[in-house]
Amino acid sequence: MMACEPEATPQAKSVELVKEDKLNPEQIAAQPFDYRGLVVYELYTDASFTNANENRKSVTGYVSIMADACITWKSSRQDTVSLHTGQAELVAASDGKKESEWLWMLLEELGFKQDRPILCWCDNKGAISIIRDPTNHASTKRIDTKGLYAREVHDKRIIVQYCSTNDL
Repeated sequence: MMACEPEATPQAKSVELVKEDKLNPEQIAAQPFDYRGLVVYELYTDASFTNANENRKSVTGYVSIMADACITWKSSRQDTVSLHTGQAELVAASDGKKESEWLWMLLEELGFKQDRPILCWCDNKGAISIIRDPTNHASTKRIDTKGLYAREVHDKRIIVQYCSTNDL
């Protein structure tokens, strides 16, 4: 016991333990607690705009995190040349969102019904603006439909939030 260290234990917020509590430990342990609520799924997307490679194609990267563990990740060169960082980030977000859609269905099939949208973290405010606002932006007229997929699934199952590059 000398080497034991404290560990956080999940507990329902509605259960408050006080000295005057009339419940015995067995009754408290028998109270229902939904551990599935602890399974939080987040997606982090990023793009490296026109790396120093000869064809100037950006690199897409995303990682899916569930219960503080990486469950899927991908890093690959984009199919098209992006004209600006917002476009490269939009393609990265679209690729990540496609993976999230698949994971959403897999989790539901396994019995983990997702009752809240998946958080997608992106470090480009321009890309987030294009995803959130379906109006025609001057910069979107040259983005192919693959990049606009992120806009299609926004607000249904996935919500995009800004995250600083340093925090990714």
